[in-house]
Amino acid sequence: MVSDIKGTNARPTPETQLQDNAKRVESAVARASGQTPDAGKAAADSVQISRLPGLIKSTAKSLSQESSVNETRVKELKAAIANGEYPVDANRIAQKILDFDSL
Repeated sequence: MVSDIKGTNARPTPETQLQDNAKRVESAVARASGQTPDAGKAAADSVQISRLPGLIKSTAKSLSQESSVNETRVKELKAAIANGEYPVDANRIAQKILDFDSL
């Protein structure tokens, strides 16, 4: 009885697996760019860089220049404390201390 019919039980070698994967990737890239797999070989290689990294960098720069502290609110609180007008809730403070202590 025949147990192997030409290549049905043969395992691909690492080299053929790499070649197959390369062909699949090339085909997927060509489909994504609207080209046929062979058309990509004739055209020159190109790289497209998105504007996203530049946008992220400029946003991070502008955020780093802004203060994360509300200066107006800080001045109001300092003035209220200095004038003795800042309300202190002793029960709330005690509860927060107990909550912290239980961690």
